[in-house]
Amino acid sequence: MEERLGGEFDYAADLAEDSFVFTGRETGQTLATTVELMASVAPGPQSILWGRALPSGGRAGAQMILERGHADGLPSLLNDEVPFPAGDDPDTAAEYAALEIGAVVAAVTGGGITYVVSVGGGSLAVLLLGDLEFARPRIDHRFPARVPMALGAGTIADHRSAMHGLAVMSGWAVDWADDWTRAELTDPVTGNSATAEFDEYARLTGLRQRITSTE
Repeated sequence: MEERLGGEFDYAADLAEDSFVFTGRETGQTLATTVELMASVAPGPQSILWGRALPSGGRAGAQMILERGHADGLPSLLNDEVPFPAGDDPDTAAEYAALEIGAVVAAVTGGGITYVVSVGGGSLAVLLLGDLEFARPRIDHRFPARVPMALGAGTIADHRSAMHGLAVMSGWAVDWADDWTRAELTDPVTGNSATAEFDEYARLTGLRQRITSTE
């Protein structure tokens, strides 16, 4: 995204107008797409409210979530409101819950691009974006150098959330360890995979890749 917009960027969402716009801070370049509110995650009540139960949600993506819930018999997809464990820090627990919802939405919609934004009071919104018309990153020979370089630039504090977002946006399969210290990433396009490790402060501490294709 930063390469496309020439550096750091801001964003503006208008759910009523079905519009989401990224704007480069230095270049003023914009990238616009459609948006659907998929879920709201609140640390106070420790709950996830699916977008279909919110005034600005309930479109195509929401219908796909319901259909998958009915097909697989999953109450977590069928109930409008779903609780999540608070953990030691409710705000951190909400962030993890939002990441998990983003991964679910991406999987159910066939690799749809999700974006998590803060909406105040510690609450988070999980958005489903339309086609952004740019090449998605791949796990290839450039991966071990590019990822640490981007995370080490000083603009990203939570490497773990950033890695998860990159995986979801890129359509990679991501499997987290129970304690969120390790992620197994698999790129279905190249067939390559990688293991990312993180410390207790969500900083990247290790990155190993397994290359089976040079494409």
